[in-house]
Amino acid sequence: TSGSLRCTICAGGSVPSSTRHTCAACPAGQYAGAGYSTCMPCAEGEVSASGSERCNLCPPGQAPEGNETCQVCGAGTFAAPGSATCRSCDPDQFAPAGSWECSLCGSGYVPDALRAECQPCPAGRFAQAGDVDCS
Repeated sequence: TSGSLRCTICAGGSVPSSTRHTCAACPAGQYAGAGYSTCMPCAEGEVSASGSERCNLCPPGQAPEGNETCQVCGAGTFAAPGSATCRSCDPDQFAPAGSWECSLCGSGYVPDALRAECQPCPAGRFAQAGDVDCS
């Protein structure tokens, strides 16, 4: 602090300002522990609010949306823990919104157009597990 004879360590989530007279909060997407001299960027797949001491992984089925928040993956997409983005399921798989993995439909079922769920084959048609269309 200005006029002080001793230095003060900045609390976690903040670092010395450019003038070194005050502490400044780290921006979203960055973090700092107590006594850090610079804010550190979060790793890929992690988020943090402004003034954070650490970054956090998004929960399974969610991926970072910007630096600060996580978004739920939509139907037909998934995100494993630590994923940087929601990824699309393969054509023969499905995933409801918020999924952390895709799954195959069982025999007699195929993924719907959005790959959100399995739909039964019409009467007289059949599909093996993993088929995309009923035949």
